[in-house]
Amino acid sequence: MGAYETETQEVLRSIPGIGITTAAALVAFIGNIHRFAAPEKLVAYIGLDCRVYQSGTSVQGKGYISKRGNGHLRHILFNAAFIARQYNPELKEYHAQKLRGGKHYFSAMCAVERKLIHLFYAVWKRGTPYIERHR
Repeated sequence: MGAYETETQEVLRSIPGIGITTAAALVAFIGNIHRFAAPEKLVAYIGLDCRVYQSGTSVQGKGYISKRGNGHLRHILFNAAFIARQYNPELKEYHAQKLRGGKHYFSAMCAVERKLIHLFYAVWKRGTPYIERHR
């Protein structure tokens, strides 16, 4: 393992919910974060972006996640989001807000996963540890 991977994993582990295994899996599956111009591109790469069934101008039913990325990585991120939701007050409130808005538990967890991806994208791209914001 190179110095870049070790430093990246240490920076990622500064985020609540990202442990040793998750950080190693993220570095292994994603590789170079600079391949992605925006966090939304990374969300799509992982397969947590929305997909809508549509025919012409009518939208049929509800949307689903595309699942076009690595399923193992999505599983790891779900577990990371579950832990992060418990230890990060910002994500905990975000999850509660989604539930109050009428979202299903797993839809709310998927939203937390996407928000967690945005967090680790920013931390990884900057190369600086996560600092919790106080509101």
